[in-house]
This record gives sequence, structure tokens and C-alpha cells, in this order.
Amino acid sequence: MSVPKQKTVLVADDQPHIAEVVRLSLERAGCRVKTASSGLETLRQALAEPIDLLIIDVTMPDMNGFETLRLLKQIPDNASVPVIILTGSGDAKVRREAEQLGVAAFLTKPFSPTELERRVQKILGT
Repeated sequence: MSVPKQKTVLVADDQPHIAEVVRLSLERAGCRVKTASSGLETLRQALAEPIDLLIIDVTMPDMNGFETLRLLKQIPDNASVPVIILTGSGDAKVRREAEQLGVAAFLTKPFSPTELERRVQKILGT
């Protein structure tokens, strides 16, 4: 009987305390977590090693989360990676753009770590 592969989640947020809360929540849920604090760093990490899920903020240095996501989806290995937007903006325009990009979930800050874990487990099928 084989042990299921641990899912890898990349968390992209320029606020270290948010990234840390997300990391701790997801590790508690059994995920392997990598973090990035900018759009460019997110792309570098996603190219360096396959990921199973991306959790990304909209407002980040270098390029925003939507720009980063558009570039990531052009890379065949990452085109189908599910995405959760975790942002401080609940603006309808931001939500529409997220929907147009096909994100799996949209959460606003402040967020419930329990709700985040539930969404991640549902998306990853864990």
C-alpha cells in the first residue's frame, strides 16, 4: 500500500505574517508549503518545482497577482494548477477578474484559517 504524495502549495503574499498564518494552517492540514513574496519569486518557484495549488494575493511587488497568474497559466506544466485568490479587496471588479481567470476560490482578508483549510482540502481532494 503506497502512501499518498504530500501536496505542495505555493503561497504568494508580500505580507510575511499572512504568509506565515497560511503556511501553519496548511502544514497542519498535511500540505507541504512554499512561500513567495513577489510576483517574480512566485514564477521562479513554480518553474523550479511542480505545485499542486497556488494561493496568491492580488497586491504584490514586481507584478500583481493577476499578472503573475496570467504568465503562470502560459506554462504548460502550470496551466491547470488550481488557484485561490486571498486578498484584502472584496471589490466586485477584482472578483470578476478572478472569475475570468478561472480561480478555484476567492477569499478576502481577514480570513478564517479553518475556512482556508476546508477550501484547500476540497480543491486538492484530501
